[in-house]
Amino acid sequence: MKYLLLTLIGVLTLSMNAQNDEEMETEEEGASLFLGINIGAFKANKKTAIMYNAGYDYFEDGTKNEGYYGANYYFNNYFFKQAVFQYFKYDYKIVGFASPEEATYQVAMNIGGHAGIKLDESVAVYAELNYAKINFKNVFTVAVANSNDPTLIGQPRLEQIPVFGQESRTNLNVGVQTNYYNDGLAIGYFNFFANVNNAKLEKNYFRINGVNYQILHNNYINGQNGNQNVFKASRPTGGTGFGGGIGTGMKYKFNDKFTFDLNYNALFVRTKMYANLKPFGLNHSLVFRIIWG
Repeated sequence: MKYLLLTLIGVLTLSMNAQNDEEMETEEEGASLFLGINIGAFKANKKTAIMYNAGYDYFEDGTKNEGYYGANYYFNNYFFKQAVFQYFKYDYKIVGFASPEEATYQVAMNIGGHAGIKLDESVAVYAELNYAKINFKNVFTVAVANSNDPTLIGQPRLEQIPVFGQESRTNLNVGVQTNYYNDGLAIGYFNFFANVNNAKLEKNYFRINGVNYQILHNNYINGQNGNQNVFKASRPTGGTGFGGGIGTGMKYKFNDKFTFDLNYNALFVRTKMYANLKPFGLNHSLVFRIIWG
């Protein structure tokens, strides 16, 4: 999807440079092409953030998350238990992961491109492609038996282990803008659009004593075929979703060639990370845009 806008921008740029006469005729009829670049902020809803909490062993419907290797796997695995025990030095037990209410994404930078056709002085159709890398940061809690601490007699010492996640989000919006205000320099507008999006898990890990332990999501699904063990590679975590949204913005005409645009969008879309985790939710985007044309 990232290459779609680059192709579109290239085609439109060549067309505008090679057909100036036709462009002038088109503008006289009330239609003109425009291109823009976006930079701003993207805030994803938290409905899929729970998968990064290091304890996503079961989906919300109770189905086991096959192929998931999180903190419980490392804490109970023979090959890793020794390193974990050397850090805690006493018996330990995981007692809590971030809940769905506590698991949230951080605000991310949103960058992309914008292209469209102004049909007349009040209506335009457009397409834009934006890309963001969103981060997750939280902790899970480990209870450590510690008889040497006189302040914790009969009680475990609680230690919080940091856990991190990152995913990429690509949003393709295709829609229409309609002006509600225009004084020649400042233009206020509403926009309505359809959305196709792609989400992809980039990384997920927790850190103990400076060592990162990678959390594996559905990398391999184990099964049996008769008496033989079968290891079936799964698709990368993430997928394509659909939806739509509305927005509003204000443009300022800097000169005959460039216009500044501040645009807010509310995106109500489905985000797919697993077959069992693909919720609808409201995301927010605020971008500053420089438009040529």
